[in-house]
Amino acid sequence: IYDERNIEIIDEISGKFDLATLRWRPTKPMLQTIENEFANDVFSLTVIADASISRQQIVPHKASKYYQQFTDVSALETELASTGKLVTVITIL
Repeated sequence: IYDERNIEIIDEISGKFDLATLRWRPTKPMLQTIENEFANDVFSLTVIADASISRQQIVPHKASKYYQQFTDVSALETELASTGKLVTVITIL
C-alpha cells in the first residue's frame, strides 16, 4: 500500500519460534525520534505490531555487497516473541 510519500509493508509472523526478528538496513544512519519511529534526513520508518514487541533498537551490523567484503552498517531490529502482524510505514521526507 503506498501513496506519493508513504509505503506500507505488512509482515505476517506465524509458526513456532523463540524470537522472530525483522531487520531493516538503511543506507544512511538513523536515529530514534519517538518510541517506534526512526528517521534520517531522507525518510522515517515506523514499525507497529499487533503483538508485543520484545526489543526494538538500532544495532551495529555487517553487510556484504561483494563476497567476503564486509562493511559496518547499522540495522533497525524489531523482535517479536509471539505470532502477529508487523506494519512498517516508510515516509519520504
